[in-house]
Amino acid sequence: MLDLWVWITLFAVVMQVIRHGLQKHLTATMKPMGVVWVRFLFGLPFGILYFGLLLFHFETDLPPTTVLFWVFCLGGALTQIGGTFCLILLFSERNFAVGITYTKTEIIQATVFGLALVGDVVTPAGYVAIFLSMVGVMVLSAKGGDFNVKNLITGIASRAALLGIASGMGFASASVFIRGAALELGEDGFLLRAGYVLVIVLTMEAVLMAVYFLWKDRIEIANVLRQWKPSLLVGFTSALGSVGWFSAMTLERVAYVKTVSQLEVIFSILISYIIFKERSQLHELFGMALVMGGIVVLLLWA
Repeated sequence: MLDLWVWITLFAVVMQVIRHGLQKHLTATMKPMGVVWVRFLFGLPFGILYFGLLLFHFETDLPPTTVLFWVFCLGGALTQIGGTFCLILLFSERNFAVGITYTKTEIIQATVFGLALVGDVVTPAGYVAIFLSMVGVMVLSAKGGDFNVKNLITGIASRAALLGIASGMGFASASVFIRGAALELGEDGFLLRAGYVLVIVLTMEAVLMAVYFLWKDRIEIANVLRQWKPSLLVGFTSALGSVGWFSAMTLERVAYVKTVSQLEVIFSILISYIIFKERSQLHELFGMALVMGGIVVLLLWA
């Protein structure tokens, strides 16, 4: 029987795949930063509604907070925005495949940050699982790009590689900050803790990006608000996905959650196979086998 955090992570992965598809649709009419803002701005109302329902159901007050809780929340908001921004910059790079491959170091970085910031200890079997899944995703990332081992080694100092590492660092540290914030809320149920962190972090992200647009690009604000209908769908799936991610990372170490989340790549390939009738190449099958092998090791022995 799989642990609860695994099922929650799988739910979050499915929501993320759907959200990515909806966001891709918005890129035709919005600037990249506008699409990023949609995730936070339109996800916030659903996050507030979710947390409000939790408070009503459990008939409880807001959890007590600490100074460190607010520091962790702000750190999570800033690093998640930063990771997304680096990823957007990466899209325009010539050596895109190498850069994307380096974003997959996120799982290793999450392991280091988890140990340093919140004391999460990974077992030897956990390290094996993390290594297998990370290599598997790197192999899968070769699809459609000029990628090989030589490019990966020689390109480590390139702008694309540095952006990829920075993006992975942003997402990894954001995840650990979020887990740290939830752990600061004491012994309340994991749903309440995760829901409260969700609302605070989404609020910070929405406000910080609003300040950016007021400063740099006020025209895009009107463009985002004008397309509120499709943006609501992005916000809804984003909020559901964030509920899953935040809840899973409240229950379990970020490195383990990130390992299971690599299934997103496999889901995407399967969707391409089923809907678009695209056939998987040999390296993709090998990569999927490594990812699945890593997850099996994690769930059975870590």
